Amino acid sequence: MNLEEILLHLKLDGFCVVEGAIPPKDVKAIRGEIEAVMAAQGSADTYAGVSSAFDVLDSIPAFLPYLASEKVMAVAREWFGNHVRISYTGSMITEPGNERGRWHADWPYNQEKAAHVPAPYPDTPFQLSSIWMISDFTDENGGTWIVPGSHRTTDNPTGGIGVPLFEPYPTERHATGPAGSVFLFDSRLWHATARNESSGRRISMIVRYVPWWLDTRVLMPGTRARRTMVDEPGLPENEIPPVRPEVYERLPKTVKPLYRHWVRGS
Repeated sequence: MNLEEILLHLKLDGFCVVEGAIPPKDVKAIRGEIEAVMAAQGSADTYAGVSSAFDVLDSIPAFLPYLASEKVMAVAREWFGNHVRISYTGSMITEPGNERGRWHADWPYNQEKAAHVPAPYPDTPFQLSSIWMISDFTDENGGTWIVPGSHRTTDNPTGGIGVPLFEPYPTERHATGPAGSVFLFDSRLWHATARNESSGRRISMIVRYVPWWLDTRVLMPGTRARRTMVDEPGLPENEIPPVRPEVYERLPKTVKPLYRHWVRGS
């Protein structure tokens, strides 16, 4: 699938699954890294049976080069220009029999979070989300629920628009693909964690890309923006730990520009 085809799918459907983004030899190594870091960090449960970890950059060396994968960066540059940043990096494991998640759109469109773009949204993307499939994503193991075309609406179910947060939606479908695929989507797209009905784990890396002008400091603990918008009023918001200088120095040369803004003290 070439860049023009990917961009067309993103424009019309709000998502695109690109197969073969990671070769099989690296998929196995990355899977081992994710399982190790999740076990070491005592990862937080989002829903029952769904765990995440965020301070992972020094624990996933086999995955690091893919953060600047040309398959993704070409799309990000088309949307945002040359100065692209990463706003979120995390690993996720969904165990068999997990709880289904709620319908939402990613930051900054989630209306339940402290820092959100108020609805109705302008018709332009502010963030490109990606889910890297480190195991097969299938209908059985619960590839992410999505509502195709929902990125074209001006709100999402977290805005109280009458769509039940935990109920099936008539046009929902799974985002599926073989291990090594990357699921790209407009962050406005309605999506939800699906129930894993298989006997094996569903494993992924989640990475989000933003333009240089989008202020992400509200996500970093200790910043003035977070104190003002999150801590003082006591509102919920994602928390993304800063990158330690020594970890930043070990990043691949192509990846460093994506995290320069997130190094503590920079």
